[in-house]
Amino acid sequence: MLNVSTLKISVADRKMLALEAVDDLLKQYGKKLSDYPGMPLVDRATTNRNRNDLLIEEMMYDQVTFKVRVENIIRSLNNMQGIIFHKVLNSVDLKIGGLYFVYGPGGTGKTFLWSAIISKLRSQGRIVLTVASSGIASLLIDGVRRAHSRFKIPLHIDEFSCCKIKQNTYLAELIC
Repeated sequence: MLNVSTLKISVADRKMLALEAVDDLLKQYGKKLSDYPGMPLVDRATTNRNRNDLLIEEMMYDQVTFKVRVENIIRSLNNMQGIIFHKVLNSVDLKIGGLYFVYGPGGTGKTFLWSAIISKLRSQGRIVLTVASSGIASLLIDGVRRAHSRFKIPLHIDEFSCCKIKQNTYLAELIC
């Protein structure tokens, strides 16, 4: 299953987050950025706005790397993979959503197709929450989490079971 968002983090915000990380490291040694002339200061309003580590993790992919990867992958898609690739991306671009279940025996290119779609969306700075139902599947694609872990799905399910995602949490914000 694929869930995408158009939330992006700007280059300026990324730089500010990096500066904050450097400043935090310096503090461990009794120093700070302001001790070094010419270094920009951390804008706490910017870094506080980007405090959700789950969101930051999903936005910190190198878009250039994904653009190069996508160019190579797209040329290798077979006809059916190409149709699905464009259908999914079209539904994302038009914000119409959809649920896509790709099936087939092992070795038919399912993982390759999902990698192409994920790479294309991440190359555009979009958030892609990629989940798999098993540990094996979660090893095949970069950044994949197991579904029960990402969405707090209980392992022992009964008629009263539900995902344990609380409102106003970083995970809820990420999913939104």
